Amino acid sequence: LDVNPRKRFSAEQALKHKWTQEVKQGKAYGNAEVLTGSVFDGLAQYQKHNKLKKAVLQLLAKDLSELEIQELRMKFMALDSTGSGFLSAADLMRGMRECGYEMLESELTAIMESLDSSGRGVGYNEFVASLISRRMQFEKAQLLEVFKKLDTDSTGTISISAL
Repeated sequence: LDVNPRKRFSAEQALKHKWTQEVKQGKAYGNAEVLTGSVFDGLAQYQKHNKLKKAVLQLLAKDLSELEIQELRMKFMALDSTGSGFLSAADLMRGMRECGYEMLESELTAIMESLDSSGRGVGYNEFVASLISRRMQFEKAQLLEVFKKLDTDSTGTISISAL
């Protein structure tokens, strides 16, 4: 970075720089070295949770800092080899093969049905939500905040429609 604005890169030059091009070409994605079987175990366990637990985990995941989930972000990027922001069944299957994890196709289908709420694939938030319960301990205050978000009519209860 140059102090003189006239000597700095323009936006066009910055976008053409090799660092920008490497990320654009997907070199930041598909690094299977960070994958472990625990990722796939976590995905399999998540699909067995009830609606309430899934809703709580999704709300908790949205409030986590980047520092708290940076490891999960790396694992998501390792699976998202195209950088699309969504994981397909093929992405998960490729990741499983690369780390030597075996899963039945029916189990993979159940995971995709549980996590793919948009029809585009497993999104980043869903991925994080599915793995945080195995990696983090939550404080009572955090859980109370989630309860308040789900208690939409302030009755001290959570309705099915809130889920």
